[in-house]
Amino acid sequence: DNDDDDEDDDDDTKCPEDAFEMIMGRIVLSIATIIDKISSDLLTEGDKKIIKAQRDLVVDKANVLNIDAASQKLIENFYDYFFDPKGSGGCCDCGGGDEGGIM
Repeated sequence: DNDDDDEDDDDDTKCPEDAFEMIMGRIVLSIATIIDKISSDLLTEGDKKIIKAQRDLVVDKANVLNIDAASQKLIENFYDYFFDPKGSGGCCDCGGGDEGGIM
């Protein structure tokens, strides 16, 4: 009977089976929100605050879903790179050059 109690305790720290899909959906909606609010490849301080706020919302949700710290760091790195004109060919550049970027 004690084994059943241990299993219940583990459920509080387990990552849900659909956590990946939930976080990917969050990221997609977050990016859509960001792109709707920023207007050019040149990010203003306000744009950077919007990006950070959206990133933090996604990471907070990942934490609630018990997604591991390494995966949360990947999410942070994604946001830092994805919207960094210096880190790629341009803001939102996903795959090389003008054809790959969202903006």
